[in-house]
Amino acid sequence: MFTLRAAVMWTVNDFPAYAMVSGKVCYLGHRRWLPWDHEWREKDKEFDGNTERRLRPREWSGDEILEQLNRLDFAPFGKTVSRTRPSTHLNWTHKPMFFELPYWSKLKLRHNLDVMHVEKNVFDTLVGTILDIEGKTKDTIKARLDLERMGIRRGLWMNRDSDKARRDLAFFSMKPNDKKKFLKFVSSVKFPDGYASNIARCLRHDIVQVLCKFEMIFPPAFFTSMMHVMVHLPEEALLAGPVNYRWMYPIERLLGELKKSVRNRAKPEGSIIEAWVQYESLTFCGMYLKDVETVFNRPQRNNDGGMRNEKLSVFAQSARPFGDPGRGESFSRNDMEVAHWFVLNNCDEIMAYLDEHEQMMKREHPSHLVARKHRELFPQWFLDSVNKLK
Repeated sequence: MFTLRAAVMWTVNDFPAYAMVSGKVCYLGHRRWLPWDHEWREKDKEFDGNTERRLRPREWSGDEILEQLNRLDFAPFGKTVSRTRPSTHLNWTHKPMFFELPYWSKLKLRHNLDVMHVEKNVFDTLVGTILDIEGKTKDTIKARLDLERMGIRRGLWMNRDSDKARRDLAFFSMKPNDKKKFLKFVSSVKFPDGYASNIARCLRHDIVQVLCKFEMIFPPAFFTSMMHVMVHLPEEALLAGPVNYRWMYPIERLLGELKKSVRNRAKPEGSIIEAWVQYESLTFCGMYLKDVETVFNRPQRNNDGGMRNEKLSVFAQSARPFGDPGRGESFSRNDMEVAHWFVLNNCDEIMAYLDEHEQMMKREHPSHLVARKHRELFPQWFLDSVNKLK
């Protein structure tokens, strides 16, 4: 006999929910995360009209937050007479119920930002503003008037040459012909597995500079709460590990499947429960049905004919060509180099050589050149190493 206990490791929130559980607010001023002697701290007109002397915001521990909350007097839960929140409450609107758990204040990470919603909203904001999509762009008339009131970026002010003020096309917006070229390029971008993995390198350092560059380009309305929380994503990854265990993609997919099972809209919970019981029953029975195709014995969707008896694992998988093999498609030198590197980088038998050469590049080149030099120089270095073994 034993006692089974459950523990809440963390919550997963998009930013509106994050504000609801913590009362957290967003602000403009990402230069605070820059080094103290960075040149951008002294610039004013390029940003919000002020120099930045503040240091990076302090990170409060769970015990310090709980101590601060215990000193405050909040209104009772439920509908009460509205009252003005005193200045001593800072950004707190209430005490989160999770602090009733005895271990909650000891956790390093209590609320996860939902990367799924963050990346979607950041993409919508950035692309919608650049392409000037109605309803998505942050470059609106009100945003231009904000720039006038702040006295910055005169080139983006409203044009009042005529009797009626108008919003001219911003320098960061695309013309119709440029939009077609941009969308054509995006639709053609395809990377092999792991090819673009170095995008995430130095993210903790680069994301601050990227946001500061955005502040010099886009109006203040561009910096929604979702744009700001990107600063905190690297720290969360260091504390909680890979994001694929913490985002909402699998949950949203499951909820979408459960919604399809609702037949009686007056009682959706009952419909979902009955559908789930049927699914679990069929899944259990499917483990014992050998002569019937189930999810357990179904062949792979992209089955190319199994494995071949080859000495190198990278050539062991059978493959089927796409299109007409007799058409004689020619490849450029760059395409051949990419294909050659892909084969070398995915061959398990030469991983020791890859690691040895990468360590050599780290000793001989700066960190920002290691990946490029490793890819450029490894094929010839590996060929020379093999020839020495003959």
